[in-house]
Amino acid sequence: MIAVLKQGANKSEQQQVVELIEQEGFVAHPDTGAETTIVGVVGAAPDKKINLKEKLQVMSCVEKVVVISDPYKLTSWNFKQEKTVIELGDGVEVGGEELTIMAGP
Repeated sequence: MIAVLKQGANKSEQQQVVELIEQEGFVAHPDTGAETTIVGVVGAAPDKKINLKEKLQVMSCVEKVVVISDPYKLTSWNFKQEKTVIELGDGVEVGGEELTIMAGP
């Protein structure tokens, strides 16, 4: 599950969302992008997720709650919408706009 916070939500509101998630027995993974902050919810209690979803939806700082059942939700585009770029040094980046080809023994 992912809680998408409203644009302009402050750190205090983000912390309230994280605390609620953790109080319900789940693990929160906040991620702040250029325009939007999302909080990923990880845990395997389907009956408690419904209750948590309802609690999150009534929070004034939450824009929407998206339920995800993908097996790799932490790596999905729904969780993190920016591309991952890893710097290898000497100006070499993997995962950016340009194609990187690597080879070796």
